[in-house]
Amino acid sequence: MRVLYAKYNRERKKEFQIETVIYEENEKKYVRKKALTQQAESHIVRIEENCKIINDNGSYRALQGNRNGNTIVFPYISGATMSEELVGLLKMNDINSFIDVLEKYVISLNEMNGKHIESYSFQEHLPFCKGGGN
Repeated sequence: MRVLYAKYNRERKKEFQIETVIYEENEKKYVRKKALTQQAESHIVRIEENCKIINDNGSYRALQGNRNGNTIVFPYISGATMSEELVGLLKMNDINSFIDVLEKYVISLNEMNGKHIESYSFQEHLPFCKGGGN
């Protein structure tokens, strides 16, 4: 195993203190999240549970991790995060696409919570969205 990245979150509350390690093994990359405190073990369990909820109920797909006790391991994927995508759209002043991505995400979150909504309008809630961009 060759460690490529490691972060230890000791500054968080005890129930959220985890280590995140990206490593390579047999030419494949993985992400391991491990509880650093006994209180954080439930956080690891919730990560696994939330992935199942997302996959069972939403429009988005979450990676399925393999949990063993206080550790969960995911395959590593590369690509832009939603946050990076949104920042890129703002830098391009593509407000309409920015709003579209956010609205789809809100609809998906509501679906995961058992609420069906046809649409959601950020233009009513965020002043900078009024008038749009591209």
